Amino acid sequence: MKEKTAASGMLLALYSILILSLLALTAAGARLYRQALRAQEEQSRQRGALSYIQSQAAACQGQGQIRLENGPEGVMLCLREPDTDYETRIYQYENALRTEFSRQDQPVTPENSEAVCALETLELGWENEKLLHIAADGRQAWVFYQGGGRHG
Repeated sequence: MKEKTAASGMLLALYSILILSLLALTAAGARLYRQALRAQEEQSRQRGALSYIQSQAAACQGQGQIRLENGPEGVMLCLREPDTDYETRIYQYENALRTEFSRQDQPVTPENSEAVCALETLELGWENEKLLHIAADGRQAWVFYQGGGRHG
């Protein structure tokens, strides 16, 4: 009888160790999966910011259509609509990439802008008169303008 009780106790201990090991592995796997998802979301957000700026800027070719101005929190990209007094302004404000459509003579009003995606840092600058450099949260991209641009 004592042997049966000892064997049952050992079997119960082994099952307990097995179940605890499986729980620990499941918890570790879930933690790794969450970290992988966070990293993927971060990279997607960064690529999204760069892609948005590149696509908007590439669609606006021509001399005098593209310029950099001072925005609310750094440099702002201004893309003039052809044959109008309107422009699309792209800038960083309150940790977000924002876009605003407005008349050129109107001041920047972040309250009227639309958030495109979360963004902590944005740097814009001309490498030369036809090559715009974009840096967003550590990632970099360039846009070539046949007609060139200017820093306002």
